[in-house]
Amino acid sequence: MNTSPASTPTGDAHASPGTYTPGYVVMKVIMIGLGLGAFALGLTHLWTPLRLLAAGERTVAEAVSVTKIK
Repeated sequence: MNTSPASTPTGDAHASPGTYTPGYVVMKVIMIGLGLGAFALGLTHLWTPLRLLAAGERTVAEAVSVTKIK
């Protein structure tokens, strides 16, 4: 029995595991773009807290006014 790839039928509905089936290129590019956009948005929200955590210093504050409430 010859099992070379040339002898297999081209209309096989079930591809063997591990083979890459090309297609949906536009959708893949859109998903990659959305993932990178979500990553960038997350970094913009985390930038200030991470920067302060890494390089922030303590500061001394002075109370300039005290308000008494009945």
